[in-house]
Amino acid sequence: MEERDSEREGEGTFYERLDPVFRQYVDELTRQAATLLWPERRAALVAFYRGIAGAPPDDLQASVEALELPLDAAENRPEQVFRAVLTAWIERVGLEEVTNPDQAVLYALSYEDAHVARAEAWFAERPEHLAALGAAADD
Repeated sequence: MEERDSEREGEGTFYERLDPVFRQYVDELTRQAATLLWPERRAALVAFYRGIAGAPPDDLQASVEALELPLDAAENRPEQVFRAVLTAWIERVGLEEVTNPDQAVLYALSYEDAHVARAEAWFAERPEHLAALGAAADD
């Protein structure tokens, strides 16, 4: 398993490694998190992804390179930036107990092993939610 944790020796948090424009977005989402429920949080992050998905790949190249991660070659740059922003956002909000499927989906997409482990544990205890996600992806 490849190492994904941002707390590796000599590295900062995902938040610290993001471009300033993406840090501003993380800051805004963090402010909103106090008043948003998990489905609304997920919707806000999906809106961010849709916004960057249309960006020219070269515009995101510097952001991806600054992360210095062993990234999956199958991921495209918008996905890489989205997952990094998501990981930074979870760092800023604070690692929480997973309590619902929207939160579990977001944690599962994180680059941090601790976030992914919480999502996997939640889905393992509730396989019906994982089956529902698989069915929705097939539609």
